[in-house]
Amino acid sequence: MNYTIEDMKLFLKEHDVQFIRLVFCDIFGNQKNISVRPYQIEDIIENGLVFQGGLSKNQKILLKPDLTSLDILPWRPQSGSVIRFFCQICDEKGNVLESDLRTLLQNQQDKIKQNGFDIKLQLGTSFYLLKKDQSLIVPHDEAGYLDVAPMDQGEDIRRQICLNLDDMAIQTSLSYHDYGPGQNSVDLTYQDVLTACDQFITLKWAIQTSADLYDLIASFGEFEEWHENALHMCFYIHDEKTCQSFYEGICKYSQDICKFLNLSKEPLDCVLSNHCIEFISIRPTCQPYLVTYLFLMAGLYGIKKVQTKTFIQDILSLTLLESLAKKE
Repeated sequence: MNYTIEDMKLFLKEHDVQFIRLVFCDIFGNQKNISVRPYQIEDIIENGLVFQGGLSKNQKILLKPDLTSLDILPWRPQSGSVIRFFCQICDEKGNVLESDLRTLLQNQQDKIKQNGFDIKLQLGTSFYLLKKDQSLIVPHDEAGYLDVAPMDQGEDIRRQICLNLDDMAIQTSLSYHDYGPGQNSVDLTYQDVLTACDQFITLKWAIQTSADLYDLIASFGEFEEWHENALHMCFYIHDEKTCQSFYEGICKYSQDICKFLNLSKEPLDCVLSNHCIEFISIRPTCQPYLVTYLFLMAGLYGIKKVQTKTFIQDILSLTLLESLAKKE
């Protein structure tokens, strides 16, 4: 829903909102946020919020809230509640920054819809639940794949994660104990690509906050001798011919894409089956908006039979490539 200023003021009053989180992701996939108060809402909707905090400490950026992304955070107190907006990242003059990968993906999604393509995306993740205050890394339990309680001690936490997401109108499709000790998985449902990425960011946030409530740490990282965590990623395209061409485009440009994917192993593990294109070797610490954008562009190149030897340079600006290279 796209709110007017008056709609928003009424919403804040009816839900006793006392804090507003303006959320964005940096180019490496780390969620960031800044909190403002309700009396600022009109100015923020009209003008955005300028603050110090771009790619360098001396850079000022402007956050413009996407009013359609409004959610109440269910893990915060409901008396004096907290809401969240995803934001567009701009310079002080209001120009969208090239580092705003969410807007990059949003613009591409709009073009896809204009061209009549119907592409859905499902995301999910595995993660480890670890005990706090340990000198060694200690898993929450010693259960294995699809085990049940009492061996599986993560079911209450997964339940809390799913119910929190329900309160935000985010549906989960699967939740279970994964292969490793203390390793769990939660998958979301199919959505348009931008919504899927927004929900994935929220899923990781819900996982971390739910774990903390149980005095545990949720980790999306890797641990030697334990089963690897993975981003669960699957595109669905109803038209079989379009799906096949989309898959061929991804395969054609997979080597170019791999350097941006934070893979657990190479080459890219990609499977085509029943209108679905599934990836199972990408780490959940990747930048979801960037990863999705790269796959979308490769798939569209496949559909349109585009031939190029400079795929990455064609679709990402030099400035953005230089910024991404700083992580190396």
